[in-house]
Amino acid sequence: MKKNLQEFISIWNENIEHKNDFANFKYYHFQSAISKLQSQNKIFETYLNQFEQQFSLARESSATNYTQILIDSAELLPKIINVVIEQEIAFQNAKKVSHLETKRNKEILDVYVELLQSGFLDCSRIIASVLGFINGKQITLHNLSNGIDFISSPKRNPWNFKFFADLADIEIRNARDHNQVSYMDSQFEFKHKLYVDYYILENNTLNLINALKAFIVTFLQNCLDNHVDFSNMVSRYCHTDSLWYRWAVSTYLVNCNKFEITKVNGIYSQLSIEYCGVDATIEQRLWFFAAAIVSGYELIDNENIKSVYIAYTSPHALNSFGSLKSGIISNYLNGKISFDSVCAELWKNVFIPPVNNDSKMASAILEFSDIEHINYSVKDISDISVENIKRFKANVFLNESFTKSNIIKIALEVISELKFLVNMENPKTKIKFGSVPADVVYFNIYHDENDKNRSLFPENENFVANIQFYEDINFKILYPKAETLHLTESFIDDNVKVMWNPNQK
Repeated sequence: MKKNLQEFISIWNENIEHKNDFANFKYYHFQSAISKLQSQNKIFETYLNQFEQQFSLARESSATNYTQILIDSAELLPKIINVVIEQEIAFQNAKKVSHLETKRNKEILDVYVELLQSGFLDCSRIIASVLGFINGKQITLHNLSNGIDFISSPKRNPWNFKFFADLADIEIRNARDHNQVSYMDSQFEFKHKLYVDYYILENNTLNLINALKAFIVTFLQNCLDNHVDFSNMVSRYCHTDSLWYRWAVSTYLVNCNKFEITKVNGIYSQLSIEYCGVDATIEQRLWFFAAAIVSGYELIDNENIKSVYIAYTSPHALNSFGSLKSGIISNYLNGKISFDSVCAELWKNVFIPPVNNDSKMASAILEFSDIEHINYSVKDISDISVENIKRFKANVFLNESFTKSNIIKIALEVISELKFLVNMENPKTKIKFGSVPADVVYFNIYHDENDKNRSLFPENENFVANIQFYEDINFKILYPKAETLHLTESFIDDNVKVMWNPNQK
């Protein structure tokens, strides 16, 4: 682990997050993950106690080399954490859907199966790895069936993990994967006439989430108790799984959602880093961007990287993003320029909008339904209004290829649709609300919704254009000049600005 990453997290922690109990950088990521996964739920506590009992047997069986066994068995750790966090969010979202809708039951079934196929199986592989190192034999679990059999077999597994195995139902997984599920009035019907009540499966899914979280917390706590250095794990595994990089550059309140090398003009030469985190001032986000770019570039240690792109999402601001050439980063790492110079160079190629008047985390914000048309859809609609300006932002996805003239027609239609949405009063911050027309409408247009690349650069073939309507030029959302992003700027009329991907015909 490079020194700059430690300085990055330490300064951010000290000035923004104030987690003084995470002072030791060697264990910061373990402590942070444990804190995020801990629960006051009694079910979680029950599973935690059971896993702790079984892992205590492992410590007793391998007192001299237990630390090394933990390091050797940790390869899948960030993958499990990622799956559990994502699926817990999906589970909570599914529970918001009415009990009368089949959609709720389908989504919860999908969560259950994904937790089995990824989280449960990978936890089983870690358990098999620990036992294999202790007993001096390699144990390979190829699929979910192998994982369940191993966990539940007293012959193959001398420790009692039956409480964990009982949460996994292979028949339900197989039925879902082969479209052999029927949705009845109050229950699922799986193949071989297996009937399961909706509420029972929902409860079992919640139990599985808590059990997986308890397993992760137990493993991480063992790493802490046995003084495992997080940097050693990252150095060992990061080159085979980018999730280790994402975990390494995340903080307690800011998660890295993307850390990968992407193409520019057909060549893999750009490191793309994307974050989701707390509100911060423009100055704080600029510092965070610069520090994260330097840390990420140094951590990946790839001489083919020519630039680093970074994006940041927070609750009360438009997305921030920017990029920096690798030559500037190298000059800083080689001591040729100061960190202030890095920030100054980054400022020329960054978009960091102000936070709305209130920087508190949660607020009661109206969720808008998607707007569907035959040729396009408007999604991710959100209210970003401030005290004197009513504003909406969204993403637009095209269902087929269009010429520029047709795209302009669609853009004007979207502006009309969003402009007259009714937003609600925000109880935590003053905003302009009600049925009055919006002062600003801001959206990006993409070809494919399933393409997760949303960067506003010409090399992103999925990006079509950025559109901004403003009633008054003083209301306009400040944005980098089109030439800075290498886009083509034009105006539909005096108050509708378009920044085209120059590759759009």
